[in-house]
Parts: sequence; structure tokens; C-alpha cells
Amino acid sequence: MGDSITAGMSAKDTSVLSMKEYRGISFSIGGDAGAITMPNILKQFSPSVIGFSTGIGKRPSTGNGLNGAESGDINLDMYSQAQWLVNAMKTDKRINLNEDWKMLTIWIGSNNLCDVCDNDARNNADDFHTNLVQALDYLRENVPRLFVNLLSNLDITQIYDIKDGMCGILHPIACACAASSDASVRANVKKVNLEYQVRAQQIADLYNSDTSHQFVVVAQPFLTNSKVSSRSFLSAADCFHPSLASHQYASVALWNNMITPKAQKATAWDPATTVVCPTESTLLYTN
Repeated sequence: MGDSITAGMSAKDTSVLSMKEYRGISFSIGGDAGAITMPNILKQFSPSVIGFSTGIGKRPSTGNGLNGAESGDINLDMYSQAQWLVNAMKTDKRINLNEDWKMLTIWIGSNNLCDVCDNDARNNADDFHTNLVQALDYLRENVPRLFVNLLSNLDITQIYDIKDGMCGILHPIACACAASSDASVRANVKKVNLEYQVRAQQIADLYNSDTSHQFVVVAQPFLTNSKVSSRSFLSAADCFHPSLASHQYASVALWNNMITPKAQKATAWDPATTVVCPTESTLLYTN
């Protein structure tokens, strides 16, 4: 679940005239052959994984799988995405809803942060909390045996310092608040983002007080301090969405955080980091 990032928007494009959703290489749910994604890493150890996205296209496309992300969506849309996902799982004859374990990754909030300087009331941390809890409550009621990765948001104001090529022109179009020349505006985006990050952990703690172990929410903080230090981290087309390389960094960081205890989880991706191979005693940590 998420927005255009999880949809793989523009990750492999080179022109704004032909921007597409490359769902098959999306860091958290892509399944294209040879792509470095969390599902493809998981398939090395559990080949029966299903539900991943393949190819190019929007959510109704044939290869979408269980990718609930919609470009342009915000925190408020998580409930409708949860409804879509539950329906998709119920109609997929490969899935035993009551017995199979499911994994869901949620990254949402970038579009809210891009709008926060124009509409602070709709994009504050309280609304982030309310909207995510509403969606997660619905999922808890309808999807037993669900492991949820709730990602902390990336500091998107980092794009301001990347001026290569057309980036300086494209950034105000893609995300005016993060690209604002007014330092106080960017500072407010950073502040709200930090509040989102705190709320993500609070939300995870809220659900993990339940000892049934049938529904788990884990805050994965690897984006908290991740650096976007050059244009190579961004789409060659719009200089805003994550590039193929960034999807790869995120997928490795997500996987490694999933099998790392809470106190030791990485708070930033490292392009040089490789996949940690699990052993027979490896756990998906909930704390």
C-alpha cells in the first residue's frame, strides 16, 4: 500500500513525456525476474511467495498482483486501499485467508508532505495517525496472520540541493513545498516529517500490545536518515521519484531490517550494504 513510489513511478524512465509505473521493480512488492526487490529476496528462501507485481502498468493491469498503491494517494486513502487489498485477497483462489501468513508494506505520506505548506490542516501528524489507524484496524478485523511493515518517511526536502540538469525546474512542479526557496517552508516540511516518523513507531507500539500474534505492525526506520545525495538516487525523467538504484537500496534495507531486532535496526540505507542471509534461527522481529 502506498503512492507512486510503491507503484514504481518513473523508476526507469528517461523522459517526462513517457512516465510509467514500473510495478515489477517496486522495492517492496516487485517481482520482475532479476530485479532486486524484497519479494525476490524472500523468494530465495520461500519460493512459494505469491502476490508480487510484474511489468509496467497501473493498478488494474494484469501483472499488478496485490500492489494496492495508487499514484497521488495520501494518508486519507489508506482505508480505501485496505478495502481494495482485502477484496483482492478474498477473490484470489490461491490464498487461504485464514491460514496463510501475509506480509504488507506501507509507505505513505510523501504527497502529504508535498502539500503541507498549502494545506497544513489536512496533512498534520494527527491526521496521519488517524488515517493509518483506521486502515490498520480494518486490516486487523479482516486479515488474520498479517505482518505489516510501516515505513518511516524519507526527508524529501533533500531534493532542494540537487540542481543537475532540469532538476531545478522539475522540482517545484513535482513537490513545491520540499523544493521551496523559502527555508522556513522547507523547515516545516522537515518538522512534519519528523512527526510522521514518531507517529509510525507509536502506531506500531499500539498494535503490538496485542499478544495474539495474529496481526503485527513493525515500524521500519531505514528511511529516517537515508541520504539522497545525488541525482542518481532520483528518476532520470522527473528528478523526484526514486530511481531503480534507490528501489534496490530500499529493498535490501527493508529486508535486512525485517530480520533485525528493534534496537539494532538501521535508520538509513547504505548503497554498499548487501542482503543478509537468514539461518534456521532467523526471525522476523516484532520488537
